[in-house]
Amino acid sequence: MTYKPESGISVLLAAFNAERFVREALESVLADLPAEGEVVVVDDGSRDGTRRIIESMASADGRIVPVLNERNLGLVASLNRGLERCRGEYVVRMDADDVSLPGRIARQVAFLEAHPEVAVVGGCIVLIDEAGRRIGEFVPPLRPRDVRCYAAVGSPFCHPAVTFRKSAVLAAGGYREDECHAEDYGLWVRLLEAGYEGANLPEVVLRWRRYGTNVSQRHRAEQTATARRTRQWYVERAGLDGQCLRQAALAYPGGAAWDWDALARGRTDGLDPVGRALGGSSVEARARKALAPGAPAGLMRTLAADDALPGWLRRVAALRELRDVEALPPLWTGSGGTVRPLPVVAVLPVTAGDAPGDLEGRLRSLAGCAR
Repeated sequence: MTYKPESGISVLLAAFNAERFVREALESVLADLPAEGEVVVVDDGSRDGTRRIIESMASADGRIVPVLNERNLGLVASLNRGLERCRGEYVVRMDADDVSLPGRIARQVAFLEAHPEVAVVGGCIVLIDEAGRRIGEFVPPLRPRDVRCYAAVGSPFCHPAVTFRKSAVLAAGGYREDECHAEDYGLWVRLLEAGYEGANLPEVVLRWRRYGTNVSQRHRAEQTATARRTRQWYVERAGLDGQCLRQAALAYPGGAAWDWDALARGRTDGLDPVGRALGGSSVEARARKALAPGAPAGLMRTLAADDALPGWLRRVAALRELRDVEALPPLWTGSGGTVRPLPVVAVLPVTAGDAPGDLEGRLRSLAGCAR
């Protein structure tokens, strides 16, 4: 595609002690970046060989713009520092331990150019472990309305899988220290509250590495507390209707136990678990069946074709039917052998014999369920 020179593309990547993965991460975005683009890489005072790798790669490729912190400032400060250096209006986020997939930048930039009301666009991801093995798949909410609904319970985007408009992010206040460890979620809800839209592509754009020592795993308690405050702030201001909130609840671990009637009236105490299941409509009853452990594949096929269900739920049912997934939400093993829930709309375990292109083809065919 042709990129508008006045817009420009910058990749924003922050790294700290990432010598094992940063070269692969940089190579993945450089291979996908047009000649006039840039990769702003912030080394946040690394104590290993990260800085040396960045400087070596920058000397070989002029598109790399190193920003070197003399001491560790933290992710929020590093992202803001890098964002200031980005010359492009389109900023492609990337983490130092992930792998961006070919075609991602062109597709996301094309989407933003075609949809001026959208400030941030993400996409589907494949989860990988420390060794790069596929361990799951993430299907986020796709349409702007679905993104707005889901933001009431959790982040509707995978942070390193997004591309955003720099002007919109700066207008919303950038990354904030008081949202540390959930700085992406805080940014998304501030963008939505300011009237911008968000969306996700029904295509795989990133290989997202999950392991016990990366930032989101090491700071889980702080992340949970910050996310709770962010959720409360957003629900108080977003004016979401009860149906929207219930749809979001069923896509989120534990959400079915929240007091959604209270939330619909703007009461943030409804975010506390109250131990009562959703009740009432037949749609909600069918929704519970779709998310129940051990639901059979035949039921999934029936639910996927049920026009009375919201699109995101039919998509979940269709995806579950493909693999006969045993339970939602999925689990991963964190540090110390602990098992934690992953707050996403749908994750499917990878089965033996999967071809690399299988997921994207399935997502394209299923994407219509969300419309």
